[in-house]
Amino acid sequence: MHFAPTAHEHEALLTMSGPALMEYFVVRVAEVEEVWGLGDETGWIMHELDGQTTLPVWPYQQLARNCAIDDWRGQECKSVSLEHFISRILKLLVENDIQVEIMPSEAAPGFIMSPQQLLTLFEGIVESGEYFLEG
Repeated sequence: MHFAPTAHEHEALLTMSGPALMEYFVVRVAEVEEVWGLGDETGWIMHELDGQTTLPVWPYQQLARNCAIDDWRGQECKSVSLEHFISRILKLLVENDIQVEIMPSEAAPGFIMSPQQLLTLFEGIVESGEYFLEG
């Protein structure tokens, strides 16, 4: 297990499609059991994207830190356990109709996914101990 993308992964992330980013995120988060965001003392930042409020998330601190530029300059990297992300954050996002923005980069927005779909994926991983992407 590693806690940062390898040089090869970092290079590949630059050209990954949205679904590939989502799969990379889910696998890495399941592996390291933590989720990273950006924020301050009031909480994690939200992002407005195409009229939809999103919560930007990353599997590694380094990837989140790379995005603490421009409008997000000065934001701190913050992490939560996968268990907390599943049991609290995703459920709050569902209740508040906030989408998950998976791995935005300094060059492009992230992959938008409903928190319910992500919750279902992670619950399946936790229950089975295995990762399978269906559909």
